Amino acid sequence: MPVALELLGVRLEGRADRVGEDWVLDYKTDRQVDARAYFLQVGLYAWALGKPRALVADLREGTLHEEESLRAKERAEEVLRRLLGLLGAEAGPG
Repeated sequence: MPVALELLGVRLEGRADRVGEDWVLDYKTDRQVDARAYFLQVGLYAWALGKPRALVADLREGTLHEEESLRAKERAEEVLRRLLGLLGAEAGPG
């Protein structure tokens, strides 16, 4: 499912693998999956779609990891503020 949102004046787009009643799931097949690294991505998808739960499925290991989408949004805002600061740009409305 396509996902698009604007966060601090920055437009972000992506594609969610699966969307359920209260969750968004992203499948990963990397050799080693660091679920925390992917929560920023899938958590923003979940937040943009109004879902409280973000799930990362490590298909190689057969494990499922979960985080709240609001927490991912807050982390993404922090990352974007730092990036925009490095670029000398100001954050827009969030």
